[in-house]
Formats: sequence, structure tokens, C-alpha cells
Amino acid sequence: MNMTGTCMEKESVSLYQTKGSTDKEYHCHLDPVDGGWVVYGRNGRRGSALTHQAKTATPLPYAEAKGIYDTLVRTKLKGGYSPDDAGVPYQGTDLESDFTGVLPQLLKPIADEHAARLLRDDDWVMQEKDDGHRRMVSVKAPGELVGSKRNGFPAPLPLGVVADLSALPAGTILDGEALPGPRLSIFDILELGGRRLHELGFEERHALLTTTVKSGANVSVSPVYKGTASKTEAFERIRQKRGEGVVFRKKDATYAHGRPASGGDALKHVFYETGTFVVDRVAKDKRSVHVVVFDAAGAKVDMGKVTISSNVDIPPVGALVDVRYLYAHPDGKLHISTYKGIRDDLDISACSAAQLKYKADDALEEGEGDDEESDAAAG
Repeated sequence: MNMTGTCMEKESVSLYQTKGSTDKEYHCHLDPVDGGWVVYGRNGRRGSALTHQAKTATPLPYAEAKGIYDTLVRTKLKGGYSPDDAGVPYQGTDLESDFTGVLPQLLKPIADEHAARLLRDDDWVMQEKDDGHRRMVSVKAPGELVGSKRNGFPAPLPLGVVADLSALPAGTILDGEALPGPRLSIFDILELGGRRLHELGFEERHALLTTTVKSGANVSVSPVYKGTASKTEAFERIRQKRGEGVVFRKKDATYAHGRPASGGDALKHVFYETGTFVVDRVAKDKRSVHVVVFDAAGAKVDMGKVTISSNVDIPPVGALVDVRYLYAHPDGKLHISTYKGIRDDLDISACSAAQLKYKADDALEEGEGDDEESDAAAG
């Protein structure tokens, strides 16, 4: 295996990722073909048949292909892959020292019919899905808190949030969502004073959370709705106010970081879709940007313009941004789009065309899009 390579040399690297029930491998290749150079990846579950992913449509000059190869490797490392076959995120890379090791549980999305069944199922409870950025909080000592993003890298915490949580004992880990204000909405607790709570059921964990954290000006505890009547009333109220969606959890659901291969005891239902896009260009003399995603071959797919409201900065070209929309058109347009903000906790692999949600009669044919698993739409 050659990770650094020398001038005009064939290169390859094997990377691994183990998170929760996920155990994946990704192999990056830079090979000479027909007088030029091509870049491709092969990925899949460890030990299974791997999927080929071309990153260059045709052979390119070495320097151009090498740049694509290096970007691919960096993207996978930043996304949690490791050259160490143990698959521990960032182990053996220069990112290891920054990685907090605190990773959230990610949720599988469900359709309307599934959500309707869970509203009637008393074994499942419901919370509102806050429209913000995932934020884990680790208490190192009373008043000494470390925030982390969904990818496990550090994130600053507002002073008001730190003040509201300053009395928590060391060894406490909270799971929540960073919201405008700035505020923090907390919906789960994973450790309390050094005691691991992962194996407790969600209802029991949430009861501990409500007695441990008191809502204040900067921090709130997300309420839980139980029973068909309470869940249905909250579901309709959240939808009417154009909230992002809801989260269903089994009462006895344990907590495991990462996303399950299928199903799971924690599921999300969104009323509006949220996607991650790259700013391709800024409209001249207008508060709007053109955004793109990338298809399976790595080609840009133009998704049209998104308006930027006057109270926020216009994101620069190349920035990764979240956009909320009702559905996507196959001809490249987002219907009823709303700019949500820059994502500095994701990488370019999140901007896949496969994440887009189309109207039922406009959906992609089966097999189209990127085959690689993506956490872009995670909660």
C-alpha cells in the first residue's frame, strides 16, 4: 500500500470504518490507463462484494487525476475511515488528536404510512425533530464542557449553554441539537457522572435527563409524547408550524452510535426534506446562489438557485450548505427551497445526487445514483 506515492506512480490505499453495526471498507485507486490516469474507488461491507465507483469519466493528465485521488483519500479520512484495519475513526491519521470519540446515534427515515402506524403503537414514543445541527456535550469537569459535531470533531458551545450546564458532574454526556439563539435542545443522555446509560431503555434515560438538566434561557429538554392522542396532537401541531419533523423511539430502545443497517428502534419522519449541496456560484447583484450535487460518476448536477435571506451572510463558492425543500425536480430544481446554513461538519461525499427526494412520479429508476452509503440526511 502506498499512501504518499512519488511522481507519476500508481497509487492505492485501503481504508476501513467500524461504527456501531457498520463495518465498511473503501479502496482508493490511481491507475494509468490509455496514456492517462483514472481514479476510482471500491466500497462495501467488509468481506462482501465491493461496488466500483469511477471518480473520473475519462483518463486525465497525471496532475489532475492525482488531485482528485488525494481529495478522495482526504474526504474518506475526514469522513471517519482509517487506514488501520480496526476501522476506528481517525486512528492512524493526523486527525486523530482532534477527534473527540463521541459519536451520535443516527436515524433511519420512514415514510408517512410507517409514521401513521407508530402514532398508534403505544410501544413507541415521539419527540420533535429540531431544525438545527447535532451537538453532543461532554462534561470533563463541572463548568468544563466540550461540544462535538455529528462527525466527532469539536464544536464551540455558547457561553450561555455552558453556564446553564455548569453544575453537571464530570463524566456526563448529552445528545442534543444546536439551535439559533443560540440555544441547545437536549433529547437524550448517554452518561451521568461516569455511569454509562447506553443499555437503559429510552424512557428510563429520558427520565434521568429531566431530573438532571433543568430547562433555562439557553437550554431546553425536548419533551416526549406518549399515547396515540398525545402523539397525534403533537404531530399535527409540529407539521402545521412547518417544523422539520418528528423522531420515534421505542420505549425500551438502547443507544448505539452510528446508523443501523436496517430498521432500528429510533426512526425519523421529516415533513420537509433537507439536503446538503455545494455552492457552485453566487448570482450577480442578487441574494441567491446556484447549488449543485454530484452523480455517481462525479459529474455536477445543477439544482438551480436558492435565495439567501437578508439577515444571513451569503455563503462563498465551494461551501457546503444545507437547504430545506419540499421535493426535487429531475430537471434540476428544488421546489420551495429554504437556505438553512453552512455545514462545516460534513465533507463533499455528503453532496450526492442519491440524497435527493423526488415526487413519487419523478423518482429515479432503481439503481441510479451513488451506491455508497451516506450520512448526509442524518438527524
